[in-house]
Amino acid sequence: MSRHLIYHFFLLLCSLFYFQAEVQAFQVARNAPPIELNDPHNTMYVHLYYLQPETFQPQKAARTFPPQIDSADRVELAQQLKEVFDGQGLYVRLNMIPHRANYMDSSIMQHIYTPFPMENSDIYLERIEGKWYYSMETAEKLDDIHATLYPWWGQMLLDFIPQWGTSDFGGLRIWQWMGIALMVILGFVFFWTARAISGFLIRRFIIDRLHVVENKSKLTRLMAKAAGLLVSFILLSRIYPALRLPVQVAETVRLTLAIIIAVLIFVLIYRLWRIIMAYLKEGAEKTETKMDDQILPLIDGAITTIIFIGAFFYILSLMHVNVAALIAGLSIGGIALALAAQDTVRNLLGSIMAFIDKPFQVGDFVELDGEFGSIVEVGFRSTRIMTKDTSIISLPNGTVANMKIRNLGIRP
Repeated sequence: MSRHLIYHFFLLLCSLFYFQAEVQAFQVARNAPPIELNDPHNTMYVHLYYLQPETFQPQKAARTFPPQIDSADRVELAQQLKEVFDGQGLYVRLNMIPHRANYMDSSIMQHIYTPFPMENSDIYLERIEGKWYYSMETAEKLDDIHATLYPWWGQMLLDFIPQWGTSDFGGLRIWQWMGIALMVILGFVFFWTARAISGFLIRRFIIDRLHVVENKSKLTRLMAKAAGLLVSFILLSRIYPALRLPVQVAETVRLTLAIIIAVLIFVLIYRLWRIIMAYLKEGAEKTETKMDDQILPLIDGAITTIIFIGAFFYILSLMHVNVAALIAGLSIGGIALALAAQDTVRNLLGSIMAFIDKPFQVGDFVELDGEFGSIVEVGFRSTRIMTKDTSIISLPNGTVANMKIRNLGIRP
């Protein structure tokens, strides 16, 4: 049993207890909102307020859909949309919804408001003749969205739940706890099955076709484990809405699963890159030139850094951090850092020039700055030389680029 799988499932289960489960998905105000529909805030307020257990009046909630839709259909759509919010863990925070009647989406310059653009962009409000309603596109797609979240077999299972299964225990119903236990079991089954299948496919169509020999079994095992975890958590993210968890709990589960899935995707990309690097290294060992031996570690470091930076910013975006503003701030800080680290930049450019101009390769016997020795390594910052007494001298690449280099290793 994989300790990584156990860790991920433990993280998922902890998310269920992060919030005290609350039946209500919406903080009911003391006073009922006026049904004005004059801005996005009032429309969503009216829709959710009149679908709470204490203030359940679906006919009023249905008025948030366009009037050209049949009244009975509007009632059903309003209830379906509330269930979609709850099932996907889309917790509506009223203080973040605009109050402006002339609100406009700046990206498309239209009077449209999308409450959850990342999680579900098909659900949005639009201004129609001065009133804000859920859009016709939302109404048309709502049946499919609802059916995806709550498949027919889920409702069939709910019909078979005995009376004792609907009792509350620890903030959830007993049948929901049983569903969570079943999800954990299914997660292990999905993992073992996906790992076995992906391991075969990776070995057959990637490892063998690239003719990777070194660490063949280890590379296959690590990538198959990441693929198995990814498949299992993707499948669980499709199943958990059927548990009909309280929206605050569902929100935490959704965010936890999204972060785990994102991490596993980048881990899978990194594992694939390790296989490609193993292939490139084996190819470099067969060539006579040493230049590829020098440049491969630099490429490896650059790609690995890009993968980790990409994962970092993507996870921040899942947590609704303004990544664009963060990058802009880092850019300003980067300018200041670059001014303070001119020597580092000069050394980096010097290493690039060494690869382009090729004045020496790893293993050549050279004279640099009056020092004789063999080139051991050419890095991002410095070039290392082993002298006759086996001591190592490091020279900054920015300085090496301006030196007179005497290469004794390429003489006939």
